Amino acid sequence: MGSRVDKTKRGGDIDLYIETYSDPTDKPAGTETKFSVDLQKIIGEQKIDIVIKNMLSPKTLPIYKEARKTGVKLV
Repeated sequence: MGSRVDKTKRGGDIDLYIETYSDPTDKPAGTETKFSVDLQKIIGEQKIDIVIKNMLSPKTLPIYKEARKTGVKLV
């Protein structure tokens, strides 16, 4: 669980888990970096950790399950 989700802890970064249904072969270089830069322009300079799960890809990592289990859904 990200430290900002636990109100008893003082968080140092923002952890984002994003699910996408984009074509797994259509991954422009730097998409994650561009998203981070654009987000920082809106919310100010922050330490942001981003994990992206392409739902069309069979690849799975333990972090995906943990993020879904303990995260706070934003949208």
